[in-house]
Amino acid sequence: MKKNNRITLVITLLAAAGFLLQSCGKDNQVSYPSSIIKGAITYNGQPVRLMSSNNQLNSGVATQNLNTLVLRQTGPQPLSLGDNRIFANNDGTFSTNTFDGEYEIRPNTGRCPFQDFTPIPVSLKGEQTVNIPVTPYFWVSNYQTTFVDSVFTATFKLDRLVTTAALQEVRVYFNTTSKVDASAQVFSRPFTTTTGIVIGGNCTVSVNLKAMTLAEKLSVKATTGKLWANMAVRITNVTDALYQQNVALK
Repeated sequence: MKKNNRITLVITLLAAAGFLLQSCGKDNQVSYPSSIIKGAITYNGQPVRLMSSNNQLNSGVATQNLNTLVLRQTGPQPLSLGDNRIFANNDGTFSTNTFDGEYEIRPNTGRCPFQDFTPIPVSLKGEQTVNIPVTPYFWVSNYQTTFVDSVFTATFKLDRLVTTAALQEVRVYFNTTSKVDASAQVFSRPFTTTTGIVIGGNCTVSVNLKAMTLAEKLSVKATTGKLWANMAVRITNVTDALYQQNVALK
């Protein structure tokens, strides 16, 4: 074979190989899910407050089951990986990216501090806002807090909205960051119907920080030295609690 012919053959083979690699690369490309479903979980137009750390702590561990909502694709081609988990924030808002298609938003049964709701169909293309009205098992109103002379006090009215719901406890959590809940805390204090909680009535709970244990004081001092507080209403046989707004103690 002449030298020029060999060079031509090599160039032809290299061009063919490059074309094949380029074609394979295009076929293997996976587009990022750029569509967005966002919204808020509400009761009578008010935010249903949930765990601050729901969407951060252990969010990649399926067995933790921390998500508030479930996004299930119903068409045109259901995802083979199963349901998409949605994590709500402390103020009840949520947002998640996915692909265009037909979906249903469902509650994470047994997880949420509100009754299950009928799955909400969503036809998604681009961005869509879906607000979800729910009925909490219990509801807190007229919530106010004070922090005077190292004593945290919360006053509120506690109503049972679902007659079959049983109150486990009301618990005040403290943490050294602005995220405060059962998963993000340095210490907490429980209250029940025998220690000041009145279902259907006005309640007052107080925690004297001067009475912290030595271990609790050292835990606070070893981190930021600052404290935030939040109060949660825990329901029997329900994983998550109904929270209030995180408050900085100054």
